[in-house]
Amino acid sequence: MTPFNLLDQPWIPVRTLGGTPKLLGIRDTLIRSHELDSIVDASPLVVTSLYRLLLAVLYRAYRGPTSIRQGEDLLEHGRFDIDIIDAYLTPYAHRFELFGDEPFYQVGDLELPKDTPISKLAVERASGNNKALFDHSLDEQPPALSYAEAARWLVAHQAFALCGGVSGGGLINFTDAPSPRGVIVLVMGNNLFETLTANLVPYKDKQIIDGDLPAWEQPALRFEELQEDQKRSVTGPASLYTWQSRAVKLLPDNGTVSRMFYASGLQAIGDFRDPACAYQVPKKQSDSRIPVKFSLDKSFWRDFGTLVPPKGDLRPQVIEYGYALEDYLAPQGLLQVTLFGQIARPGQPVVDAWRSEHCPLPTRLLEDASCHTQLENALDLAEDVGKAMRAAGYTLAVNLTDTESAGKLLESFPLLRSYWSQLEAHFADFLTDLARIDDPERAFESWREVVRSTALDAFRVTSRAVGAKERRALLVAESKLYIELNKLGLKKEVAA
Repeated sequence: MTPFNLLDQPWIPVRTLGGTPKLLGIRDTLIRSHELDSIVDASPLVVTSLYRLLLAVLYRAYRGPTSIRQGEDLLEHGRFDIDIIDAYLTPYAHRFELFGDEPFYQVGDLELPKDTPISKLAVERASGNNKALFDHSLDEQPPALSYAEAARWLVAHQAFALCGGVSGGGLINFTDAPSPRGVIVLVMGNNLFETLTANLVPYKDKQIIDGDLPAWEQPALRFEELQEDQKRSVTGPASLYTWQSRAVKLLPDNGTVSRMFYASGLQAIGDFRDPACAYQVPKKQSDSRIPVKFSLDKSFWRDFGTLVPPKGDLRPQVIEYGYALEDYLAPQGLLQVTLFGQIARPGQPVVDAWRSEHCPLPTRLLEDASCHTQLENALDLAEDVGKAMRAAGYTLAVNLTDTESAGKLLESFPLLRSYWSQLEAHFADFLTDLARIDDPERAFESWREVVRSTALDAFRVTSRAVGAKERRALLVAESKLYIELNKLGLKKEVAA
């Protein structure tokens, strides 16, 4: 078996500032991060988990940060210190071996009666129950992954594994990883170094630093230990970002990996907050907090207000920190953020979709109540007009068929798809206006014009799809649309 150490072997997919794709080890990714644009992979879950792995290394190497000033100092320096990185990583080099007695992110002595296909690790292609996104033939003929691919899948799976199902080995049933269902926010910089630094949220309590241990600083997990107790507490970001939610042992075969031993791992207990997640208060549980999630039915921009709620303790800490570093990261008043995550059914290990969405975030939203009010007004208007569009579309459908078939016909129209897709393209412009126009109300008035014209354009697209021969039905539906728009203060005469 050929050794594969993740510190120096190429396995992290990155893109240089010049656009060239490369594979690098952990050490080179960090010390060359100022020369790199970003981490890139077809899977948003792989990208997110690799960022969080690197952040865990930095938290421990720098023993912080513990203040905003330290973050500013890092940004002013412009790169990570090679000596600091090497001094930290060298003593733990053996814990980054993918295979061996203490394999990275694995349980070295795990032995089970039956092995599992490596495809189980691809969360967004998860085998077994996940029928929507996965070809089950891969369970019987799993792909033979390179060591680099297997390492990426392993890191992503530990971060995004979902509950459900009985584990082997006499262990507890499978439980969720600490933050697998929430929207993960990443504040973006001009290069990988800035991005990592922007998401290195300072410790609020210096006393937790000593106990905030990543997987490689903790004693290697043993099967017997897991059989005795699988419950652990999250002690900080380094602990959270390297959580071993599954007991895994990769089984290499002639330079590839297609099988593994697989069982439930550590179960996170107690209260903890993910620095990269926004939270909301459930309607019937005012004393609890749950992560904001993606919706299968709509793009996240329609829920954009949940990223920056008026109550600051619900906001992602990475956004609050990015705002504190505004002079370095958002000189024009716009933070660039990327949102990652998966859409999973509640309480089930079934992934319906995974997402990666990028958007600008006006820093004024974090400090200006009137700006936040206009954001909410803009989102409410978009939804209200969406309802008006649906009403007009249903009117059209009823005039083309019977009431029993109208709902299905409505869904076949391009009306709502055209409206929402066009409006999404304009929403970034609205956010830019919020950042740059002195009076937020002016930005909202411009948005009203955009929403009205987008609605009418979407109706014209639908009219062309239905055809001129259905002119009477189209006129009735158009009249319904104008009535609904007028109710919202969007007059016909200025939108014709």
